[in-house]
Amino acid sequence: LVVTAALMTGLALATTGFIRARREASRSQAIATFLEDIVVAVNPHESAGQQLDVEQVIRRARELFGNDHATVAAALDNLAMRAQHTGDVAAAERLFRESSRIWRLYGVKMPSLALTLGHLGALLRLTGDDAGAEAALRESLAIAAEFPDARQLAFCETRTDLATILQRSGRLDEAGDLVRESLRIYRMQPKPQQFQVAETLEQLTQILISQNRNDEAEQALTEGISLFRGLVPPDSPTAAYYNFALGHWLRQHGRLEQAEPYLRDALRIYRRMENPPREIYLATVDGVFQLVRWREESFDEALSLFRECMGNMAKLVGPNDPSLGAHFLGYGLALGEKNRAVEAVSLLVEGMRIYRAAKGDDWNPANTIELLDRNVRRIVTRPDRSASDYESALAGVQALRGDKQADTKSRDLFGMVLYRLGRMDDALTELTAPIGGGATPNRDHRLQRLAFLSLAQHHSGSAAAAIETLTEMRELQTSTAEQLGKDTLAVMAEAERLVGDSQPKPIDE
Repeated sequence: LVVTAALMTGLALATTGFIRARREASRSQAIATFLEDIVVAVNPHESAGQQLDVEQVIRRARELFGNDHATVAAALDNLAMRAQHTGDVAAAERLFRESSRIWRLYGVKMPSLALTLGHLGALLRLTGDDAGAEAALRESLAIAAEFPDARQLAFCETRTDLATILQRSGRLDEAGDLVRESLRIYRMQPKPQQFQVAETLEQLTQILISQNRNDEAEQALTEGISLFRGLVPPDSPTAAYYNFALGHWLRQHGRLEQAEPYLRDALRIYRRMENPPREIYLATVDGVFQLVRWREESFDEALSLFRECMGNMAKLVGPNDPSLGAHFLGYGLALGEKNRAVEAVSLLVEGMRIYRAAKGDDWNPANTIELLDRNVRRIVTRPDRSASDYESALAGVQALRGDKQADTKSRDLFGMVLYRLGRMDDALTELTAPIGGGATPNRDHRLQRLAFLSLAQHHSGSAAAAIETLTEMRELQTSTAEQLGKDTLAVMAEAERLVGDSQPKPIDE
């Protein structure tokens, strides 16, 4: 009986243990299946864009974990972050709110509640709900305020998220205090938080700029970028960006010598990249161009940088966008004022081409025609220019002759260019042709035409005609006391020297 009783007891215990083990195994399998379903539900490759069924997830979590509320809340918080990362913002918000509601069962000063509220606030900030975000973030920080410094690291992002909202609404003093507190906590950690420090310094820089505290902003920016540059490869796109950012800041604030090395280093990296970020690359090229544009020793580089800028702009806005034309005409005007007539003409010609292509007959080129005409004359009235300079002048005249408004005024200028190119017969044809369209050249232009005509006649062997034209030029010169331009005086002096000096001297009686 004793043996039988013992056997029966053992069998009963074994059966009970087996049943309990089966139940635990079944529960474990259910939990594993639940977690696997969660992963699939928030995996964009598996869920095929289907929205997470939040209510079903919450219900299933309660069935599995029962009264273990902390596990339910932690699972929902983790799932919410996964949903947020895959773009299911509505599901993430619902799960964060349910998780925070459950954490409150343990009291309103729970660290886990503060963390979940921080996650919720960060999500709401990204969706544009600044009011809801601010409320969640402030509650999170109010709870965290009672924790020791050793536990504050987890709330640094909460502070910077709240600071971002305050920046947007102009509450800069409080925003700055929050960011500085995050910096203090990051810097006191046993293991340096260099990347987080650099990012936070970048945010502090923005706040200080908005407060017009530029010296402090420059200090924060310089420190932050110095950290960033030490964290990334020196020739990486990220290094290029931070070089550009610091160089751009320094240039904007008049620190030109300090800015140039950073901008040049950024430009060097971007030029080596197959597909640099076009907008920042363009801004970098423009930054270097602005630094060197009026340096006499860097003029060729400046012109090359300008064309590089325009090439990049053309890839962004199209080759015939009027904004491109405005840049060509503007820099052409500036070069003309700096006595860089040859380069000015090439840019003005390109600007005219762009505007004509973009606007057709709707474009009124009167001012550009005058500007181009003036710079072509600056070239051709000087006898000591190179052949390539005169070829540039020819391109300018051809651009003028392609315009209805300029054609009747440009025949004499065309003849002047042809003379410089040694095409005497063609030059005489243009210089002796009547001016059509009712146009009346001003006195300077008439004198220039007569001087060139006299020179062309002289070189063609028509000495008498040359002297007669020279005499007409002299009479026109003395007809008024009006002051003549330097270009006119230069070519008149040339005619006097070559044609006037060839006249036979009268014999004294």
